[in-house]
Formats: sequence, structure tokens, C-alpha cells
Amino acid sequence: MKQYAFPKRYRLLKRREYLAVQHTRVRMIAKGVVVIYRNNDLDHPRFGITVSKKVGSAVVRNRIKRLIREAIRLNMPSMRDLSMDIVIIAKRTASKRTFRDMMEDLAYISRRLRQIAEDNTK
Repeated sequence: MKQYAFPKRYRLLKRREYLAVQHTRVRMIAKGVVVIYRNNDLDHPRFGITVSKKVGSAVVRNRIKRLIREAIRLNMPSMRDLSMDIVIIAKRTASKRTFRDMMEDLAYISRRLRQIAEDNTK
């Protein structure tokens, strides 16, 4: 089951790392989330999750973060070789989305990021 792990090396941990990604302004929009990404010099992706107070109370925000984190963890085998820093920002509609919806959003994002990575290598 190690292929589904989500260790610290796959996470953006510091504010400056989030800001570096957000300054690229390269966005992708799914139904429940907005994704900002940039290439990194590592051999693996790193993820950051942001949920604003506009989305809901602390309970709602933490639930959304758990759903997104689990969706990332389950989609990790298909994204393991991407060399990108990825920030996932929950939209206001995220509070009404189910786990299945989040999985669909992350699968869509994974496919698009893979296409972008392939286009960059050509």
C-alpha cells in the first residue's frame, strides 16, 4: 500500500512555496477546485491545499481538506512522475461536493497536468 502514501516530501509546507506557485498564475479550473501549478526541479510533485473562510466554518473547511487530501492520495500513482508544484484551492461550491465529485475533479486535473507535462517535453 506504499504506492498510495502521501508523505511529507509530496507536500508544500512553507508559505514561500505556496507564494512561488501562486505567482506563476497558471491556472486550471475544475468544478469544485482551482489548481495553480508550476514546474519544479524535483522528480516528484508537491501538493498544497488551500480552503478559504469563504467556503464555510472550520468543520467544513477541514472536511474539504480531508476529501482533497484523500483524492490526491488515491490519484498519486498516476501523478507520481510529474515534476510540478501544485496548489489546490477549494471553490465555494466545494462544500456541497461529495468524495466522488472530488475524485472526479482530481482525476480530470491529473489527466490535464499529464498532458501539459507531455507537451512541455516535446
